[in-house]
Order: sequence, then C-alpha cells, then structure tokens
Amino acid sequence: MNQIARRAQRRHPLVLLGTLLILSACTDSTQSVALQEPSETKSAPAKFLPYGRPIPESEAVTLPPEPYDARRHGPLLPNTQPEANVLGTPGYEFLSTLSSTPRATPRSAANTTGGLFAFDDAFGTVEGVEWTPSPLIQWYGIQVTHEVLPSSYSLPSGGSSGGSVALSLRLQSYPAGQSCLQASTLAVRLSDGTTRLLNGFWLNCLTGTGVFETIDATFRSKYVRTVNGRPSVSMTIVTPNVGGSNFNGACWYGSIYNYNVGGWEGKSTGCDTGGGSSLPAAASVFWYTNHYVWTGTCATFPGLRITDIFLFENGVAVPSTSYLSASAPIAPGACNSGGSYTFTYPAYSIHSSGNAFLASTPNP
Repeated sequence: MNQIARRAQRRHPLVLLGTLLILSACTDSTQSVALQEPSETKSAPAKFLPYGRPIPESEAVTLPPEPYDARRHGPLLPNTQPEANVLGTPGYEFLSTLSSTPRATPRSAANTTGGLFAFDDAFGTVEGVEWTPSPLIQWYGIQVTHEVLPSSYSLPSGGSSGGSVALSLRLQSYPAGQSCLQASTLAVRLSDGTTRLLNGFWLNCLTGTGVFETIDATFRSKYVRTVNGRPSVSMTIVTPNVGGSNFNGACWYGSIYNYNVGGWEGKSTGCDTGGGSSLPAAASVFWYTNHYVWTGTCATFPGLRITDIFLFENGVAVPSTSYLSASAPIAPGACNSGGSYTFTYPAYSIHSSGNAFLASTPNP
C-alpha cells in the first residue's frame, strides 16, 4: 500500500469499502487488469498513470488513471474539500429542478432495443450508449473521463426554460447493477443568462449524499488535466457487492481522481436501504440536454466526449469496447437524424482503441 493510501486508511471512514472489496475480490493482488471471463473476447490490457504520482497542471496526460482497486490502493482518499459541495445551498436551488435521470419517453420502440439509448420529450433529449450485463459477469463499477468545458463558456439562449427548469448540457455516466450514484459534468444556464459549470454525483437511492462542486480554479488545479488534447476529469463509481447484476441493498461510492496527489478521492456515497434505485440494471454513458432540442431548434454546442470507459467486472477493470456485443449503435434523434448532430461509439477518430463516446453537436 503506498503512502497516500496509508494516510487515507488512518483518517477516512471509507476504509470499510477497501476492506469489503479486498475480501470480495480475487486473491491475486498483483493484477489491476485481468482477463477472467472466457465467454467474451477481451481487449488487450490498458496502460495507466502510475498511482501515487502527482501530475502538474502544465503536464498533458495521454493515459487514464489506474482504475481504483482496494487491494492495491487501500481505501479511497478523504475528500479534500467537503465544504465545496453546493448541492442544497443558497444560490444553487436550480439543481433541484434538474432531474438526475432523464424523464423521457422513447422516440420509438425501434430506438430502444439492443441497448440503444435515445429519448426526446419536454424535459430534454438524451443520446448515449448502454451495456447490458451478462448473467455470467459480475459488474460492480465504472470509470470514465468526462470532458470539461472552459471556464469562459456560456450556454446558448433560444431554448425553452420550461418554467422553473433550468437549461442544461451535461455528460453523465453510471455503472450496471442499479447504481445509487451517477457521475455528471454539467453546464447550466440560469434565467439571468449566466452559465455555471459543475461536476459531481447525483444520488438515486434514499440514503446517501449527492455532491456537486463548481468547476472553479481550485477544482481545476486538483481534478482537471488536459487528456488527449481536451480538459477532462476522471471519475469512478464502485460497490463492494459483486454478487450479481442486481445489487439490491448495496452501497455505492463515487470518487474523482486528484492529480495533485495521484489518487482516487472519495466524494459521494449512496446506499439502497429500501425502495431500490431509480436507475436501470444496464451501465450507460450519455449526452443530455434540458429544453433545447425539444423546441425544434438544434442549438450549437461544443463537441464533447467521454473517453477511457472501463466497466469493473469480477474484480477487474475492462475497456468498454470488450463488450461491443452488449452494446449497439446510437439511435437517431431529433437533430442527428436530420444530419445536424452525430453521436459516435466506438469513436476511433479520437481514441486509438475506440473506447470513447463522441458527441458532434453540430457536425464538424
């Protein structure tokens, strides 16, 4: 266990997570990535940033963080800025008007089969991809790298505010198994025309703590680095329950990679203490807007990407492209069906292995 992990074990209540994951994972503690399930053809093991190595802001990153593994890393590092959580605080009431889960109806039955994920309604539009877990595979988490918009970015006007519902643009991800948490990076346009950039975790179960932090200079210095040419943040959601594809009663832990120390920092916890999760059993990454496409106008947004998507399977992290048979092409939506937008997965144009989801809005 490295020095930062030892410090965290002394100070952080998530030591239980490390203990549970150590007990439930396979006994070979020397492997962070392994190919264990013979029923699927796995991609070659990925290469990662060395855990425990600080990365200065000026250094470009070409490798993803090493996926969190309690056997190697110990418990998650303690939250270095718990006071930065703005969820439920004055001035951020607009977050309560944004649904954490898309409240939309399918465009057509043909667009929702085979793992397709595409919706439009008065609350927003969703474009993404999902992976349906095999009963032979015990998925227990996800790791993603979300692109972060520049601090000067302003969301366009022209959408419908839908009354008290704020206009928003976001990237969102969650693991298989009816997770209690979703990772989200979002821009929100308020009624006064200003845009706020936030990052955090939505809570989708009855018990736990949702967390959202403003993407300010302090946040960027710790958690944002230039990854493959774009400012990005890496997040992971895991549960110690690896007993199946539906983890009723499980607790889920959301963390963010702190480049200043080179380790995973715990941010959010969600537990199913009754009533289950509002999320499905499948894992998903998606692009999501509130009240833009619904108005019939295809607004212009920066092209955004989610890269280095890893699904945590049977105690190891596997690139999402190892499960192409469990996913499907993106369904046509209100704007991409007309040629204005294109959503791509796998996205070989921006990632050599294709392990990325790309939203071109509009097309280049």
